[in-house]
Amino acid sequence: MTRSSASARTSQKRSGQTIPGALFPIISRITGSPSRPNWSKASSIPPTFTTPLSMLAQSNLSSINSLIDDKFRRQVGAAMKITQTDIVREALILLNEVGLDKLSTRMVAARLGVQQPAIYWHFKGKRELMDAMNAAIMRSSHPARLPDDGDDARSFLVKSHRSFRRALLSVRDGARIHAGSRSEASDNDAAERQLAFLVARGLTANLALRILITLSRFTVGFVMEEQSEAEHPPQLSPDESGTHPLLTAAFADYASLSQDQLFLDGLDAILDGFLAQSGNIGIGGASNATA
Repeated sequence: MTRSSASARTSQKRSGQTIPGALFPIISRITGSPSRPNWSKASSIPPTFTTPLSMLAQSNLSSINSLIDDKFRRQVGAAMKITQTDIVREALILLNEVGLDKLSTRMVAARLGVQQPAIYWHFKGKRELMDAMNAAIMRSSHPARLPDDGDDARSFLVKSHRSFRRALLSVRDGARIHAGSRSEASDNDAAERQLAFLVARGLTANLALRILITLSRFTVGFVMEEQSEAEHPPQLSPDESGTHPLLTAAFADYASLSQDQLFLDGLDAILDGFLAQSGNIGIGGASNATA
């Protein structure tokens, strides 16, 4: 640098003027990035630069805030065009088309003609959306959550879990949607009424709750395997059949039974086990119902 140019720069600094060539190297030394300065650190810049930096920072921040406000208004406008009901309905349609693994909030947004942030206005993420999907499935397809007049304990438990199974089967991957879902207040209300019904018929609250949880988990697991087997049925190859005669015969018998019958057999086995534990209090004999 020549002495004259250095003198010119000195006079510019003393007069409070700045030029980009002198300004941004200083910002770079303070923030590590001349293109993305951290204006909160501007106080460490020499006093001769304070006023120009403040003016520049205010100008940039005003522009940024304007862009953010515009984007926020657009996102809110898009989110207000759709409801949680719209999102859940479209998500269930897509679930049947692509399955749970491929389902995404981005895909739901595209189907509804909005951007992904519009979905997040209503749901924090896919898990929260799945909770809402599960609640919608239960409301629309599980009518026997509560006992009817004339039900005894066993007939109610069998009827209710048959209804639960049908609800899970009503959509693709329904059991996986339900597994891990968070309960709503209405779920707790229903559980309280179920317990009251069973206690009134001779069960303790502790035993009644164990039965309800065991049957619920059996149903979810059964349907999860049932929906998986629909795509990959269990079978032996011709070579394996020759070397596994017992398994071959058992598979043949298994294949002759309907999933409905297998499910009812499982319910009866569980209830018979609790019947033995409880001393025949309130549960009654085996069910003859069809799933």
